[in-house]
Amino acid sequence: MKFNRLAVLFSLFAVVLLLVYNRPVYSQQDNNQTSNLSEQIKQKQQELNQIKQKIKDLYQKIKKTRKTKKTLANQIAYYDTQIKLTEYKIRQLEKEIEILTQSINLLGNKINILDVSLDKMENVLRARLIQEYKLSKLSTATFLSGKSFNYGVSLKIYLTRLAQADQRMIGQLKQVKTQFANQKDLKQQKKDQLGKIKKALAAQERALASQQAEKQKLLQLTKGDEKRYQEMLATLKAEQENIANAVNKLLSSIGTLENGQQVKKGDVIGQQGSTGKVWPKDKNNPAVGSHLHFMVLKCPSGSGFDYYKCAVNPEPYLSNPSFVPPLDSWRKTQGFGPASCSFYSRCFHYGYDMVNYHGAPIYAIADGEVFYGIDSAGGKFAVIKHSDTFYSAYWHLK
Repeated sequence: MKFNRLAVLFSLFAVVLLLVYNRPVYSQQDNNQTSNLSEQIKQKQQELNQIKQKIKDLYQKIKKTRKTKKTLANQIAYYDTQIKLTEYKIRQLEKEIEILTQSINLLGNKINILDVSLDKMENVLRARLIQEYKLSKLSTATFLSGKSFNYGVSLKIYLTRLAQADQRMIGQLKQVKTQFANQKDLKQQKKDQLGKIKKALAAQERALASQQAEKQKLLQLTKGDEKRYQEMLATLKAEQENIANAVNKLLSSIGTLENGQQVKKGDVIGQQGSTGKVWPKDKNNPAVGSHLHFMVLKCPSGSGFDYYKCAVNPEPYLSNPSFVPPLDSWRKTQGFGPASCSFYSRCFHYGYDMVNYHGAPIYAIADGEVFYGIDSAGGKFAVIKHSDTFYSAYWHLK
């Protein structure tokens, strides 16, 4: 093979050029987009922090409101603050959605930049390796030709240094690939987080609608009258305690009772009524305040039975086709769960209130043994023992 110094110089020049362009190349437009998105996210984060501070202040206001005297005016003020708090929670979630959306766009922009850089670096490395291969062949030819021994040695040294530069470039390429994969993973995490926040936003919007409805219901029931409000307050607190005492007494001694009756799923065990502590109540019209207070209890019966620890959410049983709903065409008036501390001493409603019409038949949700009783306020009830650890209870029977 004839040694060609011009070919060597040309190959060296090509490799040097490739060495210069071995770094990722970012366009000014890419940099501007990334900078603008980052600045927008920073601004929205500041707005989010202001909303969070407002939420913190409202929590403190609610805490103070709970310690004030239980009056209708204070209860309305509590509702107003609670509604405002929920509105700010919605604003917080909306702002978080905005930030996440822009963060996803920013990550998408970075991923595109890394993707382009990755392609360029791979192309440059491929081209350099081809040129270096040609140089190595020329270097060998130099030695074999016996010409310019020193030049051949210098070329060999330069090739060694190029190989070292290639190793560094391969390391850079691996780093870019790692960054690319990490950014893609982070983008997916942001998308997953965005989905969860959207669900939380929907829940807060439902809570807001419920709070607004609860406030309107209070105003309708009390008609803005303090005396009616105090009567309602006393009635609701007494209702919960009467039910708890009656259930505890019955289930603590149910093993010694002999007056139970066997019932099948779907058997009529009573009628919707308004006996006991219900509000509003009209002695001349028993249909006023008529509803069913339905409960599910999951605890072993016997000495020391605790209604408050054993009551569970009845809603899953109402939607389970294995059980019969206790009322036909029923409508929920209050669910199981946290409730206003103004109305309930434990800030919790342990049953599920539902209505159809006064006198509507009430059904056993499953097979069992039914026991009837009357609480200390005259509330008629039925408790069905379905197993040693599963009971259902029906209150305010006609």
